[in-house]
Amino acid sequence: MFLTAVTQRDRLFDVAMHWLNGRVGPGDGRFLTEAFLLDHAITAPLVARFFLEVTALLGSGDTRVNRLRTKDGVRRQIIAGWRTPSQRALELFALYRSREETFFPATPVDLLAMTRGDGELVAMMRFKRLQRIAEKAARRVVDRVDHEVMRRLGCVGGHETRTSARDLSHELVAATEQEVCRDYGTGAIAFTHQELRVGDVIGAKLIGNEQNLARIETAISSHSEVVSVHRSEHRGVYNDVQLEVELRCPSAGTTVDRLRAGDWMAARERGLDPESLRRNIPSYVEGGAQSFFIEILLTTWPELVESEFGRALHEERIVRMRFNPRYTGQLGTTVALATMYLMLVAISPVTVIDELPFRMSGRYLPESLVASVAELFGLSFARSPFWIPEPSDVRSDWHVS
Repeated sequence: MFLTAVTQRDRLFDVAMHWLNGRVGPGDGRFLTEAFLLDHAITAPLVARFFLEVTALLGSGDTRVNRLRTKDGVRRQIIAGWRTPSQRALELFALYRSREETFFPATPVDLLAMTRGDGELVAMMRFKRLQRIAEKAARRVVDRVDHEVMRRLGCVGGHETRTSARDLSHELVAATEQEVCRDYGTGAIAFTHQELRVGDVIGAKLIGNEQNLARIETAISSHSEVVSVHRSEHRGVYNDVQLEVELRCPSAGTTVDRLRAGDWMAARERGLDPESLRRNIPSYVEGGAQSFFIEILLTTWPELVESEFGRALHEERIVRMRFNPRYTGQLGTTVALATMYLMLVAISPVTVIDELPFRMSGRYLPESLVASVAELFGLSFARSPFWIPEPSDVRSDWHVS
């Protein structure tokens, strides 16, 4: 995976590729832990300042920020935040209130809702959760491997196409997929940053009418901290303008001084000595990129409501992707498990990994991740509740010597 919101994204990509192929370096675990601690501290102040300045253009009064943890909280915030809802919105809100349990209410989110004036919702900032990152990375890998498989079988190339994909046997496709995975493992072929790019780890929706959104887009493009903006439009069951915004980091010296002055006692929970982490701050900051990327969606109230209550319900789109047979096969499952494991190592108290439980060419069940996570965090929930935990009990009850 290539996470564009991370300043050390190049090294993170290299570690992820090595781990996907079963190779772990001696400092990988510590690097991952430092990355998930330090990168947030590098980028968060800039992101907060940037959005507070931008949202000031969307309403009067001070911006208030409310942290939300579930999608039902998000939907209630939307209902409260549209001060003049349309008739269509009122109908959808009434439907939601009558059938809340059908709107995936317990879906977890990490989201900040921003309101101004009399409580009008003007923006929502979302931080992509680990599972969603892993799923997106897996889809990227599957797409690329599928393309290479079809190329080798003569099903890619326009006028050069020699065979219809429908005519290929499952066994031939599976064998070719294994061959491609082995070639990625040996380095005969390699993924590029662009192929595995995940650009929406930090994302936001700014809400307004067409005139306000045009003004916001201009303000974003001319902001002093913005390096570049890539614009695209999504048109379909829901519509919005998508901006990939590159933000400039403060100078390395300024960032190092700020981070060194911080309290890093929380590093102990991640298996790191706070002073050791503090000493590594200069090399981490100076070794990273001097910019990072966020995704901003510009949307109107009617389109926002359709995406959360109506014809383009967000969770239904997630369900369709998760049950797409193209991504639920062994390769997609394996890559998602391996990616989840990498990120869970980063937030666990373990900083030294000697052996990896997953590799791209292998076959695994999801419970393998449960067992690996239990080991990382020193938990016992991976065992059967009927398991006899003490070896002495096993010996006495079963007469084992």
